[in-house]
Amino acid sequence: SKGDPHLSLGHGGKADFRGRNRTIFNFFSAPHVSMNVLTEDGTARIRGAVVNGSWATQAHVVASTFAGLLRYSYWAAKISAKTLIGWSNGTCG
Repeated sequence: SKGDPHLSLGHGGKADFRGRNRTIFNFFSAPHVSMNVLTEDGTARIRGAVVNGSWATQAHVVASTFAGLLRYSYWAAKISAKTLIGWSNGTCG
């Protein structure tokens, strides 16, 4: 499914991630790069079933690059119903 966080683990394992409402989690961290996501509780109808879950609604990345510090953020809550494109912002330098 799309929207709610799913994890692919080592050796082929898979898991669902249940976040906490309005909480930021560090999803990825490595030398020179980090990604945080905001999860929010929500209800959705998926293939006829009502799903009460948590959804990744924001993503924020910070990375050290040759050009300087890159900061990039994406807000799914600002997706346009007309274009299905979200809103993002980024800076580097």
